[in-house]
Amino acid sequence: MTPEAAEEIDAARDALALVDAALDGNNAAAQFIVSNYTDSAGVLLRELLSITEVFARRIGELTETDPHEITRQLRDAVAATEGEIK
Repeated sequence: MTPEAAEEIDAARDALALVDAALDGNNAAAQFIVSNYTDSAGVLLRELLSITEVFARRIGELTETDPHEITRQLRDAVAATEGEIK
């Protein structure tokens, strides 16, 4: 794995931990996300899409899985969750 790929995966792991903490009710984590990442909804969405694309590519490289399969698994997980909520 290249140092760049390792750095991106570490950043993705940190971002997921931050989101997880915010979901657990950690107000400091939630405030950090809001203050640092929401200049506008459009900027946040672009950043999220960019990170998701890189994350899928890197996970695909590490697991020798097509990145499209990674995104399909993510979509399926979201759909399954929606089905449970409805």
